[in-house]
Amino acid sequence: MTFDVVLTAEAMIGGRKRAVALPAISFEVVQGYRLDPPVEPIEISRGDTAESTGAFHREPDFLSPVTVKVNNLPLDIECESAEIRGGPSRYRLSCQAGPTAKPGEYEIEVAPTSSLAGRDKELVPYKTEPVSAQIRVKTSTEIATAR
Repeated sequence: MTFDVVLTAEAMIGGRKRAVALPAISFEVVQGYRLDPPVEPIEISRGDTAESTGAFHREPDFLSPVTVKVNNLPLDIECESAEIRGGPSRYRLSCQAGPTAKPGEYEIEVAPTSSLAGRDKELVPYKTEPVSAQIRVKTSTEIATAR
């Protein structure tokens, strides 16, 4: 986003109060990082584990670690959070489906969070919008056909 800021002050000029304004200053606020979801759906079988990767883009001055969590998972499916430190351009999600996971395609959210140093050096939470991704739990027919 681009913002324009105008600084104003009241000053005594010639014995009278007057408003004084500086010319507008424009500045652009850039997010510290951007996350792209995995391109292909995460495919997983009941009782199995699957991994998928997505792209990660970091601004050079943003040095804080970023945690990536998966939200809105279907029942009996869990995904480990991924921790991104330094400059990798990809992140990896590892998910596990339990024996009662229901076959089908589901929309999930991949949500990044981080923190910034505040004015007094306290850590201030920093979040960007989650991105949508797909997870597909295979049926037993699909598993037998793939073998």
